[in-house]
Amino acid sequence: MMGPLPIRTDLRLGEAPTSYGARIAYLNGQRLTDFCANFGIDLGGLANGGLHPLSQLAALGGVDREEMRRFAVCRQQNKQYRVAGQLVETRWILRTKIRFCPHCILEDLEGFGEDGGPVGKAYWHMAFLRDCGKHNVPLVDLAPERDWGFQHDFTNRILRNRFDIQDSAASLKPIVPSELGRYIEARVLGNATSGWLDGIELNAVTQFCELLGVLFEFGSACKVQSLTNIQRNIAGHVGFQIAKMGHKRIYQALREGLPTPGLLEKAQGHLGPLYHWLSRSARQPEYRPIKNAIRHYIVNSFPIGAGETVFGEEVQTRRVHSFSSFQSECKMSGQRVRAALVEHGFLTLDPRTGAVKEPGTFSATKSKGLMNDLNDGLTRLATSQLLNIPRAQFDAVCEAGLVTPIAGLGDITPHYSSKAAGKLLSDMMRNAVPVEHFSQEMVDIPTACRKLVCGAAEVIQLIIDNKCGSLGKVSGVTGYLSLRVDIQELASLLDGVGIEGFTKADLKALLGVNDPSIKFLIEEGYIEASKSRNPRTRKVASVVTQARLDQFLDDYVPAKELGALFDLKPPTIIAKLKNLGVEKLAMPSGGIGSIYIRDQALGALKRSPSA
Repeated sequence: MMGPLPIRTDLRLGEAPTSYGARIAYLNGQRLTDFCANFGIDLGGLANGGLHPLSQLAALGGVDREEMRRFAVCRQQNKQYRVAGQLVETRWILRTKIRFCPHCILEDLEGFGEDGGPVGKAYWHMAFLRDCGKHNVPLVDLAPERDWGFQHDFTNRILRNRFDIQDSAASLKPIVPSELGRYIEARVLGNATSGWLDGIELNAVTQFCELLGVLFEFGSACKVQSLTNIQRNIAGHVGFQIAKMGHKRIYQALREGLPTPGLLEKAQGHLGPLYHWLSRSARQPEYRPIKNAIRHYIVNSFPIGAGETVFGEEVQTRRVHSFSSFQSECKMSGQRVRAALVEHGFLTLDPRTGAVKEPGTFSATKSKGLMNDLNDGLTRLATSQLLNIPRAQFDAVCEAGLVTPIAGLGDITPHYSSKAAGKLLSDMMRNAVPVEHFSQEMVDIPTACRKLVCGAAEVIQLIIDNKCGSLGKVSGVTGYLSLRVDIQELASLLDGVGIEGFTKADLKALLGVNDPSIKFLIEEGYIEASKSRNPRTRKVASVVTQARLDQFLDDYVPAKELGALFDLKPPTIIAKLKNLGVEKLAMPSGGIGSIYIRDQALGALKRSPSA
């Protein structure tokens, strides 16, 4: 191989091999095509980073081959290039026209005699680099040449257009520096320090940053092709400032910087060109980290269910629900589901129209419990059928709290938990023994309730508590109506047998009040009554024990008792207390009788001169 030429120049940092070849050819009085032909160098191979042409040129220039190869524009398979080791898709590589910074070129031309002419930087071959970080001006292009070889002759083409370049430099206006542009230059020169982006191919990084910036600066409806280079430069700068901070910052920016997705809006319309790029063009493995970042946002912002795909990858877990998607996974009617979602604050309705307010989406995780309740729910009829219990007895069971409606399902007819009803059924049937022939003492629960004058809930509670030693089951019948209990055994287990006390009639005479007043005093908790069953007839009556009555009379006194204490008739006592400003208990409509707070009434009467 021929040694170094007598006239040569140093290889500049970041210089493309064709630029170096053009400079050394010019210094030796030749065009690049002739120079390569004379020395047997394959110009096409040199332009595409071929190892042998690079070795030939490095030997002629007396420079290190690996240093020259470092900034080569190498053609790859699948219509891709590597520029200084950085992946660039064919559509983003400049091969038929030259792009450069006029100010950089003019600086090179000033020292032409000393350093060997204008230098073509490797990163100027990347179409997505649109500005010069040194001079803060946009890069300019030279139109393509018909002569294929001449288009790579950087030195001759620059010299032939030097006066146009001077005019261009004078007319260029400074632009806002692009941080993305500086990152591209740094990546090519091996100085990148942007964390996770450094591990992603440069072509993917630049496309992502630019489209992310377009989304924030110009909106999701923007057509990228309509933007000027300066606008795209601004977009790249904005996108890079977000992207360089990593996945969390990207997610935060999208959540806070974009309008909240509408009720019927899809991710395609929400993310616009960024979504379409990732779904159609960015199919290579190097795009996966970017896809994962945006996919995370989509899955956490839109009602996408398990099994659906986003960017070709199946979603494993739903993160967000809409009313429609939530209802599709529920067994309940839409009216009940909607009422329950509103009740729990997952949806908000417009008070004027009743329509769901935006955004209309909510956390699938947080609403999981509500969905479980809805799917576990049974109607009143279905619950009574499961238990096989007549309506009247079912009402008693509900009133006793053995079966309770599911809370928080909105202002609609109650629904009951199938699990709770199933457990109640299991508890009732747990100790039941199938019996073919029953004695007269073994009767069904409704019959036992009539004979013992007790409620179905009382009997069921005794069965659940395993207090019924004799519990049978009729074959061919299920649930409540299949059970048989021993009426004699049951009678001894019921509460309230033979409790002694004052009946309502006794209390009326004792306190000097009528039935509505007695009912009021018991229901409002002034007097506590108990149920007492007659030991022989099993009839139930409400009675008030002596202790409970004494407790009431410690705090209150009827006008009848006050009259006896002061030897006055009750009407006189009532009139006297009224004059003294002592108020009696307010009785309900139809209530007759006057009862006072004992300390107030006695104190006022004792202080009265005429007492």
